[in-house]
Amino acid sequence: MALTCPGSKITEEMRSYVLKEHNKLRSQLANGEAEASNGLMPRSSNMHELEWDCGLEERAQQWAEYCDFEHSTQEFRNYSGENLYARWGYEEPKLDKKQFEDAIEGWWWEEIKDMPAHSTMDGTPGSVLHFTQVTFRKL
Repeated sequence: MALTCPGSKITEEMRSYVLKEHNKLRSQLANGEAEASNGLMPRSSNMHELEWDCGLEERAQQWAEYCDFEHSTQEFRNYSGENLYARWGYEEPKLDKKQFEDAIEGWWWEEIKDMPAHSTMDGTPGSVLHFTQVTFRKL
């Protein structure tokens, strides 16, 4: 399946990789195989695979180019959720598989470690909202 987004700064290969990895982690969660802060998360009764949205990618890139490590306004992103990730170092940044792998894996495990296994992940106050952004199903 081709995932081409006109004017994108990432390749189809990287886009496919990001989508595959997110769906793999979501599948582990849905099957009750994801380790949380105090045990395994419960199985999901309705976890669908994610699909790529070129419009979301475009808005995320536009926001990233502001170089402001703050959340964008809800209006800017058409009321979609948002997670931020930054990486820095002494070398010229590059968009390769390793960069995406580190971001996805690091972010996922950083967020799930704080999620209690008994959580319903419904986005209510007190839950880990960053984690629910990529695991919560669309109503």
